[in-house]
Order: sequence, then C-alpha cells, then structure tokens
Amino acid sequence: MALDLPVAPQSITVTAGAAAVSTAINTALVPNFSTRFGATFVEYRIIGYRGRFRTGVQSTSTSAGLLAVYLDEKSGSTPTASSALEHVRLELNIGQITSDKIYEIDWVANDLTDLDWTPIGTSVNPVWVKYYTDSANFAAGGNSIVLATGAMRIQFRGLV
Repeated sequence: MALDLPVAPQSITVTAGAAAVSTAINTALVPNFSTRFGATFVEYRIIGYRGRFRTGVQSTSTSAGLLAVYLDEKSGSTPTASSALEHVRLELNIGQITSDKIYEIDWVANDLTDLDWTPIGTSVNPVWVKYYTDSANFAAGGNSIVLATGAMRIQFRGLV
C-alpha cells in the first residue's frame, strides 16, 4: 500500500543574494510519522516526492534573480554553483515581491528494487532537495524567503 503524505513546510532563506541549502527527504518531514504508522505497519520505503515552492513569501524590494532547485540522489552535501549548473534544475524567480506562482518538482524512484525496506522508526534519505543561488551565476540579490511544501509517496508493508 502507498500513501501520499504531506511534508511540514520549510522556509528557504536567500540572504544578500546567496543561498546554499540541502534538505533530506525523509520521514522526519512528516509530523509524528513513527507514532502514526508504527502501530500499523512494520516497514516502509519512500518511492516519490513532489515539492511545491512559493516565492515572494517575504522579500525586500531589491530581491532579484533565480533560485536553482534540483534533486540529488547521491549526496546530501551543501550545493555549490558548479553542482547547481550541472544538474537539471527548476529555476524560481525570487525577484517578485508578491507572487501567487507555485513551482513544482517531482522525483519518482526509477527502480523500486533498488530501494530497501526500512523499519518504521528508522530514517533513510533516498533523495535530497538542493537550493542554490548567487549573484554571479543566477543574478541573485537582496533577501527573500521561499516556502517549500509538498508530499512524499511512501509505500508500506507488513502489518503489526
């Protein structure tokens, strides 16, 4: 059985035209995951993620440029300009002071047999969402906050 579970909102802050953030996609982003599902299921695996991003949550009048958002299945390291430029990425316009624009990015596990089943209560990181901007490569400037929300698709097996 698979469920789409909403993740807790996160604020990604661009300060003085710079941001380098890596967020692990794991069950810590789902409030009370172990309590809610541990009494019913034995194991889980994260098989997908849909990130939703809203720009212009809080900005200064001088905010400008783009925030690169990309997915990395290999490493949770802090993103750099070169890694942001070499990945396929979503570019969010952070220059808008107010915006109702919602951007989305999706990750789906390519081969479920590559994903191990994990006991409820143990955390794994199948993918990281990375956020990067600077003035040299993405013309970023000023201060801005981007709100990140979304949902994880989690598959469960084994009844307690």
